[in-house]
Amino acid sequence: MPASDARTALIETALADLARVSPSFGARAVARKAGVNHGLIPYYFKDAEGLLLASIEEATAKYLEAFAELMNGRSDPVERQGPALVDTMIDWALTVIRTDPAHFARKRNICSLAADNQNVARYAQKLVASEVAMTSNFIASVRGRKVCTQSDETTAHLLIALFDGIAAQAAIGVAVDTAAVTATVWQMLVLPEGG
Repeated sequence: MPASDARTALIETALADLARVSPSFGARAVARKAGVNHGLIPYYFKDAEGLLLASIEEATAKYLEAFAELMNGRSDPVERQGPALVDTMIDWALTVIRTDPAHFARKRNICSLAADNQNVARYAQKLVASEVAMTSNFIASVRGRKVCTQSDETTAHLLIALFDGIAAQAAIGVAVDTAAVTATVWQMLVLPEGG
């Protein structure tokens, strides 16, 4: 196996382990599942924690790239975009769940692992901060503002929690009432300042 393939296999296998219901992270087990010699872990990543951090960085980059793609070009005021904007957001979340059901599980598990590891905590904080910043900027733009307000940031936190909840429900097969979600999100986006 070429060197770059071994590194990629280790990261992909580690990402799969991060998506398990009860994540446990063992470098030897990851190497075995990836079909590579565990001696390659220190070669590519310094140690098991380095592999874990590289995997989290990869997961974070993929998530933020997908999220940025969703937000790209959506700066018209919310009144002009209407509920179709919210439907697009919901469709995106449900598409991510269908095409990569492990996506939100990885996010949840990264945050769980962060409780025990300061290095993982830094990556988890980066993930959350980037997600909140992008969502806040998006909300400000559709509300017709160039600068985010506290209201935009609060709404961003609520939307992120809502979509993470939808993801958790969809992951276990609970049907999502998209009409109710659309109405709720629409109200959150058009809520007047201080209202």
